[in-house]
Amino acid sequence: MEYGKKFVGLIAVDAKQDIDQGDKKSSKRANNPVTEVTIKHFYISEPYRSTGIQDDLLVYAIRHAFETPSIKTIKVEGSPLMTYVQSALLSAGFVQGRKVKSLGLLKWPLYEMVLDRTRWKGEK
Repeated sequence: MEYGKKFVGLIAVDAKQDIDQGDKKSSKRANNPVTEVTIKHFYISEPYRSTGIQDDLLVYAIRHAFETPSIKTIKVEGSPLMTYVQSALLSAGFVQGRKVKSLGLLKWPLYEMVLDRTRWKGEK
């Protein structure tokens, strides 16, 4: 995301398929479409976080992902240490899933955040 010519932030969504060793790629795509995507990176430059632009970027990514009819779920690792990301995820309808791991010396829990197509507020 850019504001004029200035970098403001980014979101990266991964829609790769897990391909079994015995499958051919073309038959795998035809028979087993991707049903789940993962947000791998979500970052907004600090001066722009107070504007709420992260909400707009996240909604854009969600809409783009759900344009593919086979996509049913979007997942992301949510961190309590990145409050602007956590807030954007919750306002978009993500819910806390399983604990993925712990972070740092104090073992802060890192949870998977999940958004199903049926829970998404923007679904019409």
